[in-house]
Amino acid sequence: MKRIIVSFIIVLLAAFSVQAQESGNTPSSLKGVDTAEIVFDVNVGNPKLLSLRLKLIEKTLSDISSHAKYRAVVAFRGAASDFMTKNDNHIEKDEKQIKKDIYLRLKTLKNDYNVTLEQCAVAIGLRGISPDEIYDIINVVKNGYVSIIGYQNQGYAFLPMD
Repeated sequence: MKRIIVSFIIVLLAAFSVQAQESGNTPSSLKGVDTAEIVFDVNVGNPKLLSLRLKLIEKTLSDISSHAKYRAVVAFRGAASDFMTKNDNHIEKDEKQIKKDIYLRLKTLKNDYNVTLEQCAVAIGLRGISPDEIYDIINVVKNGYVSIIGYQNQGYAFLPMD
């Protein structure tokens, strides 16, 4: 039993040591990177999962900013579009509160992380959403795929968030 406890403590200390070392040093993946450019492709229709993905984007940008500058775009399409509207006409009644939480996350990404937010007009057209319904902090682009292709050809890393 003592050996198990001692082994557990050693593993735990080693894990904290690795985490502490990485937080003080630039991860090897970011060495030599002055500015990371990322386009996040978000098409999640489950509001809880969508909120989690937005939180993950925030965490990712926070981690990058400790070691490099970044430029980031979050591109919304598909079922995620239902949660990008000023009104609640495209969601279920029980999703209203989490939609408010999603909006707060969007504002944080836009204002605190200087993220460009884009909504695909093709997606909202297919979902019966008018461009006027989209939050003012989000740019409506004609075709989200064309936008993502453009960012990738400019060197942005593509991160699908589905």
